[in-house]
Parts: sequence; structure tokens; C-alpha cells
Amino acid sequence: MTRTPGLERWWPTTQALDLVKASVEDVAGALRREIERSVSGEPIEESWTAFASIDEALTSVERYTNVPTAVLAFATESPWTILWSNGFHCTGFDSVASGLTRTHGFETLHFCVHDEATTTPPGGGFTWRARKGAEVVERSVHSWCTGGYWAIVEAGPPLAEEDLGGYLSPEMSERLDERTMKEFLARKGIEPWNEAFYRLAPDRTFRLERTSPPETVEVRAPERVVAGLEARVPVADPQR
Repeated sequence: MTRTPGLERWWPTTQALDLVKASVEDVAGALRREIERSVSGEPIEESWTAFASIDEALTSVERYTNVPTAVLAFATESPWTILWSNGFHCTGFDSVASGLTRTHGFETLHFCVHDEATTTPPGGGFTWRARKGAEVVERSVHSWCTGGYWAIVEAGPPLAEEDLGGYLSPEMSERLDERTMKEFLARKGIEPWNEAFYRLAPDRTFRLERTSPPETVEVRAPERVVAGLEARVPVADPQR
């Protein structure tokens, strides 16, 4: 299995994550400033929590929205912090990752990948960014199936950890799939689909949430987004 059970259970919300090469403490402050800048005076709540498991952490988010309104920042057994967000399209929070590089100077890596159709057609991709002085260096690779046809698009200088030959595979669905993404991230020292990689306690998870988003923000209950929650006690959908 590509993912350990605690992360598999919350699929597809874990198909896209944002990775920041900095301590969770440093990321928390920058993340707060980045969100505050984008929502202009809207109330924001933040907290530090010692969750016992990934399941407990993700259960604490009670609603999903069309644009992310809650972010969990997880410390890991590495120099990287993992950001999970509650957008119900399950495509991560790349605009925040971009801001964390461009404004705050952190190396970031946004990725989204799934072998089967979920919230989007099958495919995978990543965008890596780092700031070199005043310049932002960016590398992106995206491979998606649209209308039954596969295409792969690359931009920017390749990273040392990439398997460039894999992008030429005759099996186009395998050029950047869950397995190859997992291997690429492992070569960078990141294991976002392995629960043991997360350092949850004590008080190591930062949570930030927009508590009063405008009415234009669409809301869904967790069980409408995460198939693994269907067996749980139903929760009223805030939109219905």
C-alpha cells in the first residue's frame, strides 16, 4: 500500500499536501501572516495541539470548504513541515506555498497525485520553489489524463531527486503516479504518507482556521468529502 492506514482513511484529502522546509514554529508564524494578508481583517483562530494520531488531528476539522479555510501544520522527523488543508476539491493550498517562498523565503514543494479519478481526473504533479536572493527558482512537472488522453508538462530546471527517465515511460499513467511520487519525495527525505514520519506530540501541531468566512464560501460536511467516514455517525451538512 502506498499510504499507511491513518492517511489512507482520509483519502482523497491527503492526495495533495504542501511541504515547507523549515521548523513548524517558523512555518506557523509565516503561515499566519500569509493568511492574514489574504483575508484582510477576517477573524482567524490559531492553536497548538498535541494530537495522538493523524486520525484525531483530521477529525478535529469539522467542515470542508471550496477554498481552504483551515490548515494543519505538522512537525516531522525531518527538516520539513507538512501542511494539510480542508479544501473539498482536495488539491492542496499552492497559493500559500507560493507565498511562503516568495514572501518568507522558505523552500516549498506542493504536490497532488492520485492513480484513480477522485476530485479530478487521474494524474499527478508537483511544484517546487526556492528563493535565491531576490529570484524565485521554480520547477514543476504535471502529468494528467483528460478526455482519455495523457499529457506531461515540465517547466524549470530539473531537481537532482527526479527520475527523468521515468517521464519517458511507455505506460503514460505511470510517468508520475502515486508510486513514482512517493519515491521522488523519499529521495528528498520526505515521507508524507507514512504516519511514523509525523511528530505529533507534545503540542507540535499548529492549527489555523478562518472562523467566519463570507457566505460565498461553500461548506460541506466531512462525510461528503471523505469516503472512509461514511460509516461514522452522520453529521448535518451545514449547506443543507
